[in-house]
Amino acid sequence: MPDCPAIWYIDAMKSYNVLGFIALVVLCAVLIVPAAGAATTRQSIRVTNLASGETVRFPVVLIRGELADAKLNAISVTNGSSKWSGLAGEGRFKVLVELAPGANKLVIAAGGAKANLSLNYKPQTNSYVVRVHYFVDKSGDTRFQTPLKNDPQNWRGKLDTAMKLMQTFTAQRIGDLGLGRRTFNLELDDRGRVKVHILKGRRDAAHYRKLTGGQLYAEAAGEIKRQFPHKRAKNLVIPAFTRFDAKTGKVGAHTALGGGNLALFGGGDLFTWPDSIAGVQAAFMNATRVDPKTIFSDSVGRHTFWANASTTMGAALHELGHTFSLPHSRDVHDIMTRGHDRLNRFFTLVEPPHAGQKEARGFKDSEIACWSAVSGGALGPNRFFALDDRAWKGARKIVVRVDPATGLVVFESPYGLRYIGLWRVTPGGQTQSIAPALIAKREKMPRKVTIPLAELKKQLGDMKIKFRVIDDEGLGSTTMLSSLLKQTGKASTSKPGK
Repeated sequence: MPDCPAIWYIDAMKSYNVLGFIALVVLCAVLIVPAAGAATTRQSIRVTNLASGETVRFPVVLIRGELADAKLNAISVTNGSSKWSGLAGEGRFKVLVELAPGANKLVIAAGGAKANLSLNYKPQTNSYVVRVHYFVDKSGDTRFQTPLKNDPQNWRGKLDTAMKLMQTFTAQRIGDLGLGRRTFNLELDDRGRVKVHILKGRRDAAHYRKLTGGQLYAEAAGEIKRQFPHKRAKNLVIPAFTRFDAKTGKVGAHTALGGGNLALFGGGDLFTWPDSIAGVQAAFMNATRVDPKTIFSDSVGRHTFWANASTTMGAALHELGHTFSLPHSRDVHDIMTRGHDRLNRFFTLVEPPHAGQKEARGFKDSEIACWSAVSGGALGPNRFFALDDRAWKGARKIVVRVDPATGLVVFESPYGLRYIGLWRVTPGGQTQSIAPALIAKREKMPRKVTIPLAELKKQLGDMKIKFRVIDDEGLGSTTMLSSLLKQTGKASTSKPGK
């Protein structure tokens, strides 16, 4: 069973009339993705999330599985001349492995048992990419703040590792929704490392530390446009000059903002991030305490290295989610809420101690960070998750309207509808996704879907509702229900987004 929580899910139906819409708001169903095991010796080692001979489109895989001997506490994977160690315990294991393009013949070993797993890594060809930038001041100083003596300051390794983890997490969690392992493409050099762009500002660090989050975001956006323009890129920017002032207790040049083509997140806890794939699980198990009086601790009061790494890397991914047009959601484990605090759990078997917890603790599969259906379902059809280039059409074809004769809300696209999501506007003016009305797999895409307006009003009451619609051209539209009701009987076509 996949380690994702119960989700709301309706696939394309024969009639494409979502008469059971009430189930989206009141009930939920677990979507179970069949697990495939690798070839084993007497099932001593069983891989549960990957099948031998499978092709993956991202370079780092998390191999999950089961061990017949529950006493084993170590696992390793050999891939040619490379060897990767993982975590094992109570009959389970997780291990991260970096693949080379082409065929990878993996040998998994635990105790005296071995299993073979063949994976083919085929790099993406999608021209829509996610870029990472390290924002430095006019001096070019790349040093980040750290309490560690002789810190190697391997910011390039940390950003390479973080981006690959975000890519892997996204692929597996969207796959857990039954939509295939879709994920964003990264810019890689000829050695397979993520290209980290140095974004050099025109002001000194002191200037940037005085700015509000919005002002710093504007500065970063301006520099991206000037130095690294790219019409098909989403950009994650991490400032090197984020600094905590122990005297005032304030942190300068720290913010968490995302939207459009830019996600910005402060670099105050880079010292906790792993700087290699081999070091990821050790970083997420590192219970070394962080003194919040002397160094920035963005860890929801947990004040440990692992907690800071989990929250801040997860929050950077959260901000990237906003660039893909995702609002916050209501699923507590979704990356688009506070699920980013639990990013570590995806890669580990237990959670180490922290400031509010003296002992390590286990967690349920349903308590792991995820892309919930309402968020992950919207990522799948996004052009940035296409895996390969294709000739996209640019015509605006999505239509959302209310049919007064039938009392139905009608959604149409000649390209086929891939996603319909319900968003609510909170009393405070924030947008929050609440449920998917349609997540259609490519082979079952309807061109028309209807929802009974009476049922919609009955179940949602006075909520201010937006509809988010995405078609098979990766074009999206967002429409307010109140606007439709004002123009009852008239088509409402929204400006597409990517």
